[in-house]
Amino acid sequence: MNKLTLSALLASTLIISACDKAEDATEGAMDKASEMTEQVGEAGKDMMGKATDMAKDKMHEMTGDAHAVGGQAQVHSVTEEYHEKMKAAGH
Repeated sequence: MNKLTLSALLASTLIISACDKAEDATEGAMDKASEMTEQVGEAGKDMMGKATDMAKDKMHEMTGDAHAVGGQAQVHSVTEEYHEKMKAAGH
């Protein structure tokens, strides 16, 4: 073989080897990105669950009824407040 042919074969081998390594690196990066996306999704679900629980607790604290805003305890409180204001106004 002449030197030109040998150089061309060597260069081709190096290019093919580099391409294989680049493909492996790309696949690894894609796997890692997929894993990270899944972790972020799970963290988001956990945060939403905690926020929902906090909102339910606050609603229950405010209304005395965790089922709906405007529960019986809130209606009673507003009615009492109205009657007190009416008495204070002389009505």
